[in-house]
Parts: sequence; C-alpha cells; structure tokens
Amino acid sequence: CSYLQGKDLISVLCLPIVRQNKISGVLYLENTHTADAFQLDRVQTLKIIASQAAISLENAQMYQDLQDLNKNLEQL
Repeated sequence: CSYLQGKDLISVLCLPIVRQNKISGVLYLENTHTADAFQLDRVQTLKIIASQAAISLENAQMYQDLQDLNKNLEQL
C-alpha cells in the first residue's frame, strides 16, 4: 500500500465494516509507539465497534431512503 510506504508504523489494524454482506467501510488504526498494540481482547472490542458502525450506516441509509420516498409521495 502506497499509504504505508515510508511510514514508521509498528502496529496496524484494519477491520472491515460489513453491511448486508458488503464492505461499506474500513476501521483503520495505526500505532507508531507500541508493537503488538492490538491484542486479541482489544480487537474483539474493535470488532464490536465496527459492527455498531455498520448498524449506524444501515440506519442512516434507511432514514435517507424514507426521506426520499416521502418526498416522492408528496410530489405525487
């Protein structure tokens, strides 16, 4: 990855944000101070955060879709 080239990173973690079996984003964390910064217990917590982010994105999309439908109905 060209972004990581030339960086003095010690720990990097990328977790997909999955929404309806599709990746809708990535939770990316980097640490330049500590090796093995992302221990298994921390990764589990970050997976929960990524899951909650996916739910929030889904809710935001549903809200936008409802707003669009309401606008279309009002125009009819």
